[in-house]
Amino acid sequence: MIRVLIADNHPIVLSGLTTVLEREDEIEVIEKTSRSENVLQLTREHQPDVLILDINMEGLEYLPFFNQIHDDRIPTRSLILTENQEHEAVVKSIRAGIHGYLLKSDSETMIVSALKAVANGRVWFSPSTRSVVLGWVRELVGQEPENK
Repeated sequence: MIRVLIADNHPIVLSGLTTVLEREDEIEVIEKTSRSENVLQLTREHQPDVLILDINMEGLEYLPFFNQIHDDRIPTRSLILTENQEHEAVVKSIRAGIHGYLLKSDSETMIVSALKAVANGRVWFSPSTRSVVLGWVRELVGQEPENK
């Protein structure tokens, strides 16, 4: 069973995502919150297999949040679900140690697949953000695309 904590400040997203995930026999939504100040406490308390988090939650400083998760050695894997596909947000999230990055415009099927992949130790990036990831990797290694 994949135990999931969902954190998003939009109640309709919490409700809809919970409904989608609970249709899957192997997924259990153990907790959800719309309050950013509760995310760290709930993650510590429940230690879900996967935390689904919107990095744009009001009041959430996500880089310090992920640093604290790593410092506390909480084994929870993180999957970002957001509207933000800007280069800076994706790269900052990768540097913070996330395991997946999805957009709220992605399909239900993709979200479920990504959650299962992340829970099983893999990484997952929305097709819309893969070019950002590839561009960032190229910057790191100093490689220009061969066919500009």
